[in-house]
Amino acid sequence: MDGDDDLYDGDCGYDDGDEAMEEDNAAGDGFYDDDDCGHEEDPVRRERPLEFSAIKKESLSMAQQQDLSMVMGMFNIKQHHARALLIHYRWDTYRLNDHLERKGQDRMLMEAGVVLQQESNSVVPPAAASRKRRCAPSRKKVTCEVCFEDSSPSAFWTMDCGHSFCNDCWTGHFVAALDSDDKQIRCMAFKCPAISDKDVVRRLLGRRDPAEAERFHDLLLRSYVDDNSAVKWCPSVPHCGRAVRLAV
Repeated sequence: MDGDDDLYDGDCGYDDGDEAMEEDNAAGDGFYDDDDCGHEEDPVRRERPLEFSAIKKESLSMAQQQDLSMVMGMFNIKQHHARALLIHYRWDTYRLNDHLERKGQDRMLMEAGVVLQQESNSVVPPAAASRKRRCAPSRKKVTCEVCFEDSSPSAFWTMDCGHSFCNDCWTGHFVAALDSDDKQIRCMAFKCPAISDKDVVRRLLGRRDPAEAERFHDLLLRSYVDDNSAVKWCPSVPHCGRAVRLAV
Protein backbone atom coordinates (compact mmCIF):
# COMPACT_ATOMS: atom_id res chain seq x y z
CA MET A 1 0.00 0.00 0.00
CA ASP A 2 2.94 2.25 0.30
CA GLY A 3 3.10 2.29 -3.48
CA ASP A 4 -0.47 3.51 -3.65
CA ASP A 5 0.29 6.28 -1.23
CA ASP A 6 3.18 7.32 -3.36
CA LEU A 7 1.02 7.27 -6.49
CA TYR A 8 -1.63 9.60 -5.04
CA ASP A 9 0.72 11.92 -3.33
CA GLY A 10 -0.86 15.35 -2.67
CA ASP A 11 1.59 16.99 -5.02
CA CYS A 12 0.08 14.99 -7.92
CA GLY A 13 3.34 15.10 -9.77
CA TYR A 14 3.44 18.91 -10.13
CA ASP A 15 6.42 20.90 -9.08
CA ASP A 16 6.62 24.55 -8.17
CA GLY A 17 7.37 25.54 -11.74
CA ASP A 18 4.13 24.02 -12.96
CA GLU A 19 2.13 25.97 -10.37
CA ALA A 20 3.78 29.20 -11.42
CA MET A 21 2.91 28.47 -15.05
CA GLU A 22 -0.74 27.93 -14.11
CA GLU A 23 -0.82 31.28 -12.37
CA ASP A 24 0.62 32.94 -15.46
CA ASN A 25 -2.01 31.32 -17.66
CA ALA A 26 -4.77 32.49 -15.34
CA ALA A 27 -3.44 36.03 -15.67
CA GLY A 28 -3.58 35.80 -19.44
CA ASP A 29 0.17 35.46 -19.96
CA GLY A 30 0.29 31.71 -20.68
CA PHE A 31 0.65 29.52 -23.74
CA TYR A 32 -2.47 30.87 -25.46
CA ASP A 33 -1.38 34.45 -25.85
CA ASP A 34 -1.83 35.50 -29.48
CA ASP A 35 1.56 37.18 -29.58
CA ASP A 36 3.29 34.05 -28.28
CA CYS A 37 1.56 31.94 -30.92
CA GLY A 38 2.83 34.15 -33.69
CA HIS A 39 -0.62 35.57 -34.68
CA GLU A 40 -0.62 39.10 -36.07
CA GLU A 41 -3.55 41.52 -35.97
CA ASP A 42 -5.58 41.43 -39.15
CA PRO A 43 -4.88 44.74 -40.89
CA VAL A 44 -8.36 44.69 -42.45
CA ARG A 45 -9.93 44.74 -38.98
CA ARG A 46 -7.92 47.70 -37.80
CA GLU A 47 -10.16 50.74 -37.46
CA ARG A 48 -9.16 53.76 -39.47
CA PRO A 49 -8.78 56.81 -37.26
CA LEU A 50 -11.70 59.20 -37.63
CA GLU A 51 -10.99 62.52 -39.27
CA PHE A 52 -12.89 65.67 -38.38
CA SER A 53 -12.95 69.23 -39.68
CA ALA A 54 -14.38 72.37 -38.12
CA ILE A 55 -16.84 74.63 -39.95
CA LYS A 56 -17.40 78.20 -38.86
CA LYS A 57 -21.00 79.35 -38.80
CA GLU A 58 -20.29 81.96 -41.46
CA SER A 59 -18.96 79.16 -43.71
CA LEU A 60 -22.06 76.97 -43.39
CA SER A 61 -23.72 78.64 -46.36
CA MET A 62 -20.75 77.85 -48.60
CA ALA A 63 -20.57 74.22 -47.44
CA GLN A 64 -24.32 73.87 -47.94
CA GLN A 65 -24.18 75.41 -51.40
CA GLN A 66 -21.57 72.87 -52.52
CA ASP A 67 -23.96 69.99 -51.79
CA LEU A 68 -26.89 71.86 -53.32
CA SER A 69 -24.99 72.54 -56.54
CA MET A 70 -23.94 68.90 -56.80
CA VAL A 71 -27.52 67.62 -56.41
CA MET A 72 -28.90 70.27 -58.78
CA GLY A 73 -26.52 69.03 -61.47
CA MET A 74 -27.10 65.36 -60.68
CA PHE A 75 -30.91 65.56 -60.90
CA ASN A 76 -31.20 68.60 -63.18
CA ILE A 77 -33.52 70.34 -60.70
CA LYS A 78 -33.86 73.78 -59.14
CA GLN A 79 -32.20 74.75 -55.88
CA HIS A 80 -35.33 74.60 -53.72
CA HIS A 81 -36.00 71.10 -55.04
CA ALA A 82 -32.41 70.05 -54.28
CA ARG A 83 -32.69 71.45 -50.76
CA ALA A 84 -35.91 69.53 -50.07
CA LEU A 85 -34.30 66.35 -51.36
CA LEU A 86 -31.15 66.80 -49.28
CA ILE A 87 -33.09 67.55 -46.09
CA HIS A 88 -35.17 64.42 -46.71
CA TYR A 89 -31.95 62.39 -47.00
CA ARG A 90 -30.35 64.21 -44.04
CA TRP A 91 -27.70 65.73 -46.33
CA ASP A 92 -26.22 62.27 -46.86
CA THR A 93 -24.96 62.48 -50.45
CA TYR A 94 -23.60 58.91 -50.37
CA ARG A 95 -26.99 57.51 -49.42
CA LEU A 96 -28.61 59.74 -52.00
CA ASN A 97 -26.34 58.32 -54.72
CA ASP A 98 -27.10 54.78 -53.60
CA HIS A 99 -30.86 55.35 -53.71
CA LEU A 100 -30.59 56.97 -57.12
CA GLU A 101 -29.12 53.74 -58.50
CA ARG A 102 -31.61 51.49 -56.71
CA LYS A 103 -34.84 53.51 -56.81
CA GLY A 104 -34.44 55.91 -59.70
CA GLN A 105 -34.98 59.66 -59.77
CA ASP A 106 -38.77 59.76 -60.10
CA ARG A 107 -39.41 57.60 -57.05
CA MET A 108 -36.84 59.50 -54.96
CA LEU A 109 -38.41 62.86 -55.78
CA MET A 110 -41.90 61.57 -55.05
CA GLU A 111 -40.90 60.18 -51.65
CA ALA A 112 -39.21 63.48 -50.76
CA GLY A 113 -42.28 65.52 -51.70
CA VAL A 114 -40.52 67.19 -54.62
CA VAL A 115 -42.89 68.05 -57.46
CA LEU A 116 -41.25 69.38 -60.60
CA GLN A 117 -43.06 72.24 -62.24
CA GLN A 118 -44.38 71.27 -65.64
CA GLU A 119 -45.34 74.75 -66.80
CA SER A 120 -44.17 78.26 -66.02
CA ASN A 121 -45.39 79.53 -62.66
CA SER A 122 -48.24 81.98 -62.68
CA VAL A 123 -50.06 83.86 -59.96
CA VAL A 124 -53.30 83.09 -61.81
CA PRO A 125 -54.68 79.60 -61.11
CA PRO A 126 -55.85 77.67 -64.21
CA ALA A 127 -59.52 77.81 -63.18
CA ALA A 128 -59.23 81.51 -62.46
CA ALA A 129 -57.63 82.17 -65.85
CA SER A 130 -60.60 80.63 -67.69
CA ARG A 131 -63.01 82.47 -65.40
CA LYS A 132 -61.21 85.71 -66.14
CA ARG A 133 -61.80 85.28 -69.86
CA ARG A 134 -65.51 84.69 -69.29
CA CYS A 135 -66.20 87.43 -66.75
CA ALA A 136 -66.97 91.05 -67.46
CA PRO A 137 -64.16 93.57 -66.74
CA SER A 138 -65.84 94.65 -63.49
CA ARG A 139 -65.74 91.07 -62.16
CA LYS A 140 -62.02 90.38 -62.54
CA LYS A 141 -61.75 88.69 -59.18
CA VAL A 142 -60.63 85.26 -58.06
CA THR A 143 -62.11 83.38 -55.08
CA CYS A 144 -59.66 81.72 -52.72
CA GLU A 145 -60.72 78.17 -51.86
CA VAL A 146 -59.50 78.58 -48.26
CA CYS A 147 -60.86 81.91 -47.07
CA PHE A 148 -63.46 82.30 -49.87
CA GLU A 149 -62.46 85.92 -50.28
CA ASP A 150 -62.43 87.48 -53.75
CA SER A 151 -59.09 89.01 -54.73
CA SER A 152 -57.29 90.06 -57.86
CA PRO A 153 -55.29 87.34 -59.65
CA SER A 154 -52.06 89.10 -58.66
CA ALA A 155 -52.88 88.33 -55.01
CA PHE A 156 -52.61 84.58 -55.66
CA TRP A 157 -49.67 82.24 -55.91
CA THR A 158 -49.57 78.84 -57.63
CA MET A 159 -47.07 76.30 -56.30
CA ASP A 160 -45.22 73.74 -58.42
CA CYS A 161 -47.92 71.17 -57.60
CA GLY A 162 -50.52 73.40 -59.29
CA HIS A 163 -52.47 74.38 -56.17
CA SER A 164 -53.23 78.07 -55.91
CA PHE A 165 -54.46 80.14 -52.97
CA CYS A 166 -54.36 83.79 -52.02
CA ASN A 167 -51.12 85.15 -50.63
CA ASP A 168 -52.70 85.91 -47.25
CA CYS A 169 -53.73 82.27 -46.76
CA TRP A 170 -50.35 81.01 -47.92
CA THR A 171 -48.64 83.37 -45.47
CA GLY A 172 -50.85 82.25 -42.58
CA HIS A 173 -50.06 78.64 -43.43
CA PHE A 174 -46.32 79.37 -43.46
CA VAL A 175 -46.44 81.22 -40.13
CA ALA A 176 -48.27 78.31 -38.47
CA ALA A 177 -45.71 75.83 -39.82
CA LEU A 178 -42.83 78.02 -38.71
CA ASP A 179 -44.19 78.02 -35.15
CA SER A 180 -43.20 74.33 -35.11
CA ASP A 181 -39.80 75.05 -36.70
CA ASP A 182 -40.94 73.17 -39.79
CA LYS A 183 -38.43 73.54 -42.62
CA GLN A 184 -40.22 71.20 -45.01
CA ILE A 185 -43.50 73.13 -45.30
CA ARG A 186 -45.95 71.20 -47.43
CA CYS A 187 -48.67 72.59 -49.67
CA MET A 188 -51.82 73.37 -47.72
CA ALA A 189 -54.11 71.63 -50.22
CA PHE A 190 -55.75 68.56 -48.69
CA LYS A 191 -53.35 65.59 -48.66
CA CYS A 192 -50.93 67.27 -51.05
CA PRO A 193 -47.42 65.99 -50.24
CA ALA A 194 -45.55 68.65 -52.24
CA ILE A 195 -42.94 70.73 -50.41
CA SER A 196 -43.54 74.46 -50.83
CA ASP A 197 -41.00 76.53 -52.72
CA LYS A 198 -38.76 77.94 -49.99
CA ASP A 199 -38.10 81.12 -51.95
CA VAL A 200 -41.83 81.78 -52.06
CA VAL A 201 -42.10 81.05 -48.33
CA ARG A 202 -39.43 83.65 -47.55
CA ARG A 203 -40.90 86.20 -49.94
CA LEU A 204 -44.43 86.01 -48.53
CA LEU A 205 -43.24 85.86 -44.92
CA GLY A 206 -41.07 88.92 -45.55
CA ARG A 207 -44.08 90.95 -46.63
CA ARG A 208 -45.81 90.36 -43.31
CA ASP A 209 -42.89 90.03 -40.89
CA PRO A 210 -39.27 90.33 -42.08
CA ALA A 211 -38.09 88.84 -38.78
CA GLU A 212 -40.04 85.65 -39.48
CA ALA A 213 -38.55 85.45 -42.95
CA GLU A 214 -35.07 85.77 -41.47
CA ARG A 215 -35.85 83.07 -38.90
CA PHE A 216 -36.94 80.73 -41.69
CA HIS A 217 -33.71 81.49 -43.56
CA ASP A 218 -31.73 80.67 -40.42
CA LEU A 219 -33.62 77.37 -40.01
CA LEU A 220 -32.65 76.42 -43.56
CA LEU A 221 -29.03 77.31 -42.88
CA ARG A 222 -28.92 75.40 -39.59
CA SER A 223 -30.48 72.41 -41.31
CA TYR A 224 -27.05 71.60 -42.73
CA VAL A 225 -26.04 70.76 -39.15
CA ASP A 226 -29.31 69.90 -37.37
CA ASP A 227 -30.45 67.42 -40.06
CA ASN A 228 -27.01 66.22 -41.14
CA SER A 229 -25.85 62.81 -39.96
CA ALA A 230 -22.18 63.72 -40.54
CA VAL A 231 -22.14 67.26 -39.09
CA LYS A 232 -22.86 68.28 -35.50
CA TRP A 233 -22.50 71.45 -33.47
CA CYS A 234 -19.43 71.63 -31.29
CA PRO A 235 -20.52 70.77 -27.71
CA SER A 236 -18.26 73.38 -26.12
CA VAL A 237 -19.65 75.55 -23.32
CA PRO A 238 -19.95 78.41 -24.00
CA HIS A 239 -20.75 77.49 -27.58
CA CYS A 240 -17.94 78.43 -29.94
CA GLY A 241 -20.31 78.73 -32.91
CA ARG A 242 -18.53 76.07 -34.95
CA ALA A 243 -19.76 72.77 -36.32
CA VAL A 244 -17.73 69.58 -36.59
CA ARG A 245 -17.88 67.49 -39.75
CA LEU A 246 -16.85 63.85 -39.97
CA ALA A 247 -14.80 63.08 -43.07
CA VAL A 248 -16.25 59.91 -44.62
